[in-house]
Amino acid sequence: MRKNVLIFFALLASICFLQINAKKFSTNYKSNVQDTIIVKHKNSIEKSYEVGFYSKSYSYYWIVGKDTLDFAISAHEYERDKSMSINIFHKNPINLKTAIKNTENCLTLIKQDFNIEKLNYLYFTNTFIYYPDIVTKLSNEYNAKYGKKRIEYKDLNKFLLSSIFNTKMNEFLKLQNKKVIGYGIEKFNLIDKQSMKYQLPNMDLKDYPEYSISGMGISVKLDKK
Repeated sequence: MRKNVLIFFALLASICFLQINAKKFSTNYKSNVQDTIIVKHKNSIEKSYEVGFYSKSYSYYWIVGKDTLDFAISAHEYERDKSMSINIFHKNPINLKTAIKNTENCLTLIKQDFNIEKLNYLYFTNTFIYYPDIVTKLSNEYNAKYGKKRIEYKDLNKFLLSSIFNTKMNEFLKLQNKKVIGYGIEKFNLIDKQSMKYQLPNMDLKDYPEYSISGMGISVKLDKK
């Protein structure tokens, strides 16, 4: 339980970093990816509440022209053991394939300041309904095993380790000599399509499943391959 609480607060801190800095970044490094510029920004560490927590933190923003795109990544190194996490943030739905590709394109910048071998966690600040290319398949997998029953966290972890989401994660991570060993979803629940409409008011949900796994983000625990 204590471990899950720490993961949850790390996720909240990461979201705050990205939201606070979204309009305050500096152009101290740029990387062009097919007419898109990735801008790296070094985050200030507020020692008043982060002492012993982060030792360094950077955010990465996608820009086209003068427009900041709805996608950002933050990377953090932890003071206690020099391990690191990567956090993926966007407000609107995008394909998981796109989120993974963006993250892959950003790794060159991340590796300038972090030891990627120390990467222990990926955090997705949204849950599966924000990834239309996999949400229906994932829900069908869940329905085939559990129907509309809300399962225990240990069973959820076991399910996700055998899911299409895990397959996509490991395809990406194998290039970094990493693999997924566990999942966490804070406040895990199942939501129906009516509830999805409140979260995604501008999204056409006709191809969405009748219900989906939901919660407060997705934490992905990693280990060496």
